[in-house]
Amino acid sequence: MHTHPQHTPLEPPSLQQPTTQQQTYGEVKKQVDALGAALTAVGIGAGDRVGIYGANSPTWMKAMQACNRQSAWCIPLYDTLGENAIEYIVNHAEGMCMGLWSGFLSGYVDF
Repeated sequence: MHTHPQHTPLEPPSLQQPTTQQQTYGEVKKQVDALGAALTAVGIGAGDRVGIYGANSPTWMKAMQACNRQSAWCIPLYDTLGENAIEYIVNHAEGMCMGLWSGFLSGYVDF
């Protein structure tokens, strides 16, 4: 996998690991806005590709909505796709920035 020299890893402080805690629309919007701003801060804009690796969860959906907010393409990389499918997608996504939850790839995918 190739990295882009202008894009750096980020972990927005306003997003948390998936939880069953209910949130208001306003709380979710605030988190989506914060992640959208973080994507912009690292150079992600309209038409850019952002791969989001993780389990289907409220947090994953917030990350997808942040991509939509920036007019960036969200490339789903669900944990159930398997190693070969994920590797294929990453290698053919034409310059993708990838987001994932800390430690999620540990022991699962070896690129």
